[in-house]
Amino acid sequence: MTPLTDIHTHSDHSDRLYVKNIRLGTDEIPSNKGPFSLGIHPWDAALLYPDIDKHLRIIQNSYNELVGEIGLDKICGVDWGLQMEVFEAQAAVAQRPIIIHSVRAHREVLEVLKRHGSLPAIFHAFVGSPEQAAEIVRQGGYLSFGFGSLRSTKTLRALQYCPSERLLLESDTTPLPIAKLYAQVAAIRGVSKEELIETTYKNFKQITE
Repeated sequence: MTPLTDIHTHSDHSDRLYVKNIRLGTDEIPSNKGPFSLGIHPWDAALLYPDIDKHLRIIQNSYNELVGEIGLDKICGVDWGLQMEVFEAQAAVAQRPIIIHSVRAHREVLEVLKRHGSLPAIFHAFVGSPEQAAEIVRQGGYLSFGFGSLRSTKTLRALQYCPSERLLLESDTTPLPIAKLYAQVAAIRGVSKEELIETTYKNFKQITE
């Protein structure tokens, strides 16, 4: 049976394949290779910036399979210039898929990604319009939808639009069963839950292997 997949979570799970997010400066970094992402969250840009070179070396030398979550956030109150500098620095050294945190900043995030090559970028907890989703897909990005994504009417349209080969699902911080998310997304896209599981599993493996 094909397992459920979860591209971005903050917890450990026994019922799925998952990528656990490790927030640099806050969370303990696993000592062995495993399905985790590691990066400087934009909320922490000002706090970690004084030691940015040290943190970049940690990101480069760790066993993390993905870099993230990194990105830009226009409503968090952290200095925009610092956010941009820290994001640019991480994108420049990533050399592996990136988990993107983007709040009202899709255009700026895409501009940074264009400057640093075509690394796979996963826009986690995506909230945005079909037009924004299309631009991300055109640039080779993936869209990851969580429970929060389903509360937005425009994002529901983006979910219906999203090409199967660019679709991922995530639990993020919610304790709700991810099987419930799969059932809801399958209904929205008009496919069987089994088909959705196969689709996201294939995409998950392409990113993490």
